[in-house]
Amino acid sequence: MSLKAGDWAAWVQAVGSIAAICAGFGTAYYQSWKANDLRNKDRVERERDRADRAEVVAFRLSGWLGEVGSRVGVRLKPYDDIRKRNPMPQPDAVLEQLKLDMAVGIEGVMADLHYLKAGSGDIAQLDFLVRLFNAFLDQAYTRGSLTEEDLVDFYDRAKLQLKSIKQVHANAERHLKPIVEAAARKER
Repeated sequence: MSLKAGDWAAWVQAVGSIAAICAGFGTAYYQSWKANDLRNKDRVERERDRADRAEVVAFRLSGWLGEVGSRVGVRLKPYDDIRKRNPMPQPDAVLEQLKLDMAVGIEGVMADLHYLKAGSGDIAQLDFLVRLFNAFLDQAYTRGSLTEEDLVDFYDRAKLQLKSIKQVHANAERHLKPIVEAAARKER
């Protein structure tokens, strides 16, 4: 069975059409693959940039976080002794011993906290609790002389607030410590 010239032309046209369709799909696939490759490279670069910024934020916060931790530890110690004293001292007599009085807060890095993948909420909450604790002490100072029952309540509430601060501090430290250690290993 031999093909006539018209049949050959039809076969060549059919094969050419199939090749054109395959070339079209191949071109579309190649362009899609190339676009995905560029998006992946952009994503990797954005993630690396975010990680670098998280390291900067973590380093900037590490000093503040360490200071909060040490101040809370020191401030927690006198509460049991104060509660044992008879009579218990009025808040104004021990206010300076109890206040956290952080010279620096997190205002400088507040706008960059979102770079941290985890822990930014703990950092913001810790800053809030530190400020709240100092305001609590200031309020007790302005109330004047407190009764024995009010003093017991005041010292118990203050100790409870410091324990909450200590727990949030531990959570924040748990999130920041690996970032700082990883950056230190990179020797940046």
